[in-house]
Amino acid sequence: MTKRPVTGFTLIESMVAVAIFVLLIVSATNIFLSIVRSQRNTLSSKNAQESVSYALEVMTKELRMAKIDDGSCGAAESVYTVSADGDQIRFRNYQDICVTYSLDNGRLKIRRADDEAYMTPANIVISKLNFQASNLDIITQQPLITIRFVLNYFNTEAGQQSLQVQTSVSSRFYENYQFGG
Repeated sequence: MTKRPVTGFTLIESMVAVAIFVLLIVSATNIFLSIVRSQRNTLSSKNAQESVSYALEVMTKELRMAKIDDGSCGAAESVYTVSADGDQIRFRNYQDICVTYSLDNGRLKIRRADDEAYMTPANIVISKLNFQASNLDIITQQPLITIRFVLNYFNTEAGQQSLQVQTSVSSRFYENYQFGG
């Protein structure tokens, strides 16, 4: 009788192949989960930035179009009135309505005449809001407002996240200005 050659895999070869396959699947799964976590972090940050971006756009447009107060908003012969601690600003907008921006329970709040509304969602907390006014001599200089705050939001993957925001806005209402005077 002649011996036939043995074909197939031995038990050890099969175990090595299965172990390599398992390592590849685990590595691919970890890479996939890492990508999903990264995408969640990015989306959470993007959503927070978009929410605040809307509020900043509305606020900067209105601040840019502010008029010299005739005394009806408490800032006669000035464009802006900033509170002593810098967390509130008041001015007369282009529609001659007194407007106040302030921080209320971690949310940016706007008040126009007798109407009030929040400009940021409840899941985003704003802290350290500060309005800083400069160049308030409205006859020779253009008023400038710098807005600073810290934006805090919760990210399911990374926990509590924060972002610092700062922008400056100058008044574009040129009536009565005598620049270079």
